[in-house]
Amino acid sequence: MRIICINGAYPFYIKKFYENHKNLYKGPYAEQRAVLDYDAFAWADFWSHALSQLGYEVMEVTSNIEPLQKAWAAEHLVRVQEQTWKQEIILAQIKQFRPAVFFNADYLLFRYPELMAIKAACPSLRCALVFCNSPGWLFNNSLHNGPDFFQGYDVVLSGSPLYLEEFRRRGHQAEQLMHAFDPRVLDRINRKQEPFINFSFIGQIIRLPNFHVQREQVLQELVRQVDLEIFSPSFEVTWLDEASAFSRYLLYTFMNFLKSHHLPSELLKKIPILGRALSWPEISPRLVAPALKGHLKPPVFGLDMFQTLWNSKVSLNIDADNDPRFAINLRLFEATGVGTCLVTDWKENLPQLFALDTEVVTYKSAAECLEKVRWLLDHPRERQAIAAAGQARVLREHTFAHRAVKLDGIIKKVLGDKN
Repeated sequence: MRIICINGAYPFYIKKFYENHKNLYKGPYAEQRAVLDYDAFAWADFWSHALSQLGYEVMEVTSNIEPLQKAWAAEHLVRVQEQTWKQEIILAQIKQFRPAVFFNADYLLFRYPELMAIKAACPSLRCALVFCNSPGWLFNNSLHNGPDFFQGYDVVLSGSPLYLEEFRRRGHQAEQLMHAFDPRVLDRINRKQEPFINFSFIGQIIRLPNFHVQREQVLQELVRQVDLEIFSPSFEVTWLDEASAFSRYLLYTFMNFLKSHHLPSELLKKIPILGRALSWPEISPRLVAPALKGHLKPPVFGLDMFQTLWNSKVSLNIDADNDPRFAINLRLFEATGVGTCLVTDWKENLPQLFALDTEVVTYKSAAECLEKVRWLLDHPRERQAIAAAGQARVLREHTFAHRAVKLDGIIKKVLGDKN
């Protein structure tokens, strides 16, 4: 059975990847794809490897890597419009590949109209799945305005029970699918060297509600008392970026001041430049908290990220604000899968994933986190035992091979229901 898997990549990662692989952007599609897959960013070719063991033929597409996708288009004589090249190239790939299953993790790119166009263009398509571990603003705003994002899909997949409940309330069939780890990564990093970073955090720090407000608060409390190395895209923020953010904040504040004085929104929208601020989400006056600036290091992605995890004696995970109850972060499985001692914020589903304080270490406050990190650094034997136990749990239960079995069951149920 053929399945096409659609995913996206962080713009930060795409920029760094092509900077590190000079002239690769000029190479053929297969060469670019192979180098990207080996680098192991996000899902890479992990689904291809796992599902092929179950008899699937898989095509993985990273929707927003322009050199990669346009190389495919050039090789297949596909001409596209500049504004819609992402959708047009993927549609051409679907027509050429003729999948039975469309598995979309880039849900913002393919909503109901685009999905209907895919179904019309590809008669072989029998099952459409969408994956969403989305920030909470999706429920607060977008899904309440206009057609449902996931209308037309057979199943909505998510790691979060909170989201699954909401999807079902909206009338969708929804199934849980957690993130996972691909053990092939272990052969691609240097595990002979001893960890030399005492305590690390790897991830984004977006200063917006339903993103990383809690994360930022915990990090600020920790850096005051412990040496914490933070590898984040926030390192790349310049004073020009900060000035731009402050200007947007002033516009946002001024427009909301006018709105609070009961000026009609329709009138305010007509004000040049200022009117756009009405539709902006809450804005922070700064992109980076001053307390964190001295602790920021360049972001790491793909194999560089996995190597940094291995190089860390203890690594910190802080789930995003969008799900206050459940742990759904990919880093849970990446850090433990590599064999790093993971310290993570407590969530109610963690005991179903790991044995607490023997496979991963949990905390409920910054003070508790600090206390446990200090203990782990002072007790290397116990720390290494926790790291080894966490890795063993991941390899036993949380690899892409395990998730592929779950995904295969969901697909077969959909197809069985349609027969």
